[in-house]
Amino acid sequence: MEVSDGIHWRYVHDRDGTLRSYSVGRNTVGKWLIQHSEICFDLSPPDGSCFEVWISGQNVKLKPTGLGMDLEGVLQAPSEGK
Repeated sequence: MEVSDGIHWRYVHDRDGTLRSYSVGRNTVGKWLIQHSEICFDLSPPDGSCFEVWISGQNVKLKPTGLGMDLEGVLQAPSEGK
């Protein structure tokens, strides 16, 4: 599945645990995993972090457990080719 703000960033979560991050012209590949009821992104610093996940319909809020800002986006099927 994909979480995206529709403009600046998107995270594509593959079934095998691969995480593809697209953020303002910067593409990164890492891993995602569930740890202690949170989703964690293993990406190059400073992008790696763990988040509480809040979902309402297709709207998603990722609240970091450490420092950082909330990420708000939409959960959808991956939009390959964008």
